[in-house]
Amino acid sequence: DPQQVAAVAQCTSDIEAADFVALDLEFSGLFLKTERDKRILSLEDVYDKSAESIPEFLPLQLGLCCARKQPGGGLWELRTHEFNLWPQERRIFTADMQSLRFLRTHGFDFNAFFQQAHKYSRLPPADTDQGTMMRRLPPTHATRVLAALRRARAPLVFHNAMLDLMHLHDKFLGDLPDEYTEFGASWTAHFPLLFDTRLIAQEGRYQVLKHAGGLSLEELHKHLSGQDLPMKFERGGPIGAGATAHGS
Repeated sequence: DPQQVAAVAQCTSDIEAADFVALDLEFSGLFLKTERDKRILSLEDVYDKSAESIPEFLPLQLGLCCARKQPGGGLWELRTHEFNLWPQERRIFTADMQSLRFLRTHGFDFNAFFQQAHKYSRLPPADTDQGTMMRRLPPTHATRVLAALRRARAPLVFHNAMLDLMHLHDKFLGDLPDEYTEFGASWTAHFPLLFDTRLIAQEGRYQVLKHAGGLSLEELHKHLSGQDLPMKFERGGPIGAGATAHGS
């Protein structure tokens, strides 16, 4: 499909030029066990609970926003991309109807997902011959996007990142390690610079943001849109300024 080839090529080009890249994933479900925990979970508990569920669910869509600061002022160019994802190998997976209903009410196109998804597979290890392995991948492969991110070493930005990181590791890098400390070491070996905007907003909620509301992306966007910020944003890329961007 020439459109899929062009979409991957444009995204990898934007990644190479970006000062940072924001990412978001949409999933077929979140957790196998949906009952709320009655105790405060440690980081180890959260990792173990997530690691149990993640191999059972699929990421349905990857959204990226490649941000590049323009010279001579406070203008940032934001180029957004979205890829519906389909595993290269046959997979039997779990779907949570509540998650699918949430996606549908937020504009997710399931027809496009089934008809136009980009296949993906795991990246070759970082210490192997990258050129040979990548040449074997079709030009429509979403794995090329992750390879470009790993190659560029640009800062990656997420919001409430835990599930996104673990899914990306499981689907594109390798099996999830048993311990969360091993997971952190494995992730940073591939992608050393990471920012979580929810944690940043939580730390600077009152002193910096002057914000007493929620910390969802929607709440933060609404709050910051009402501020007189010293920078401007220009949105471009394949999605454009007027379209819905669920994953980015």
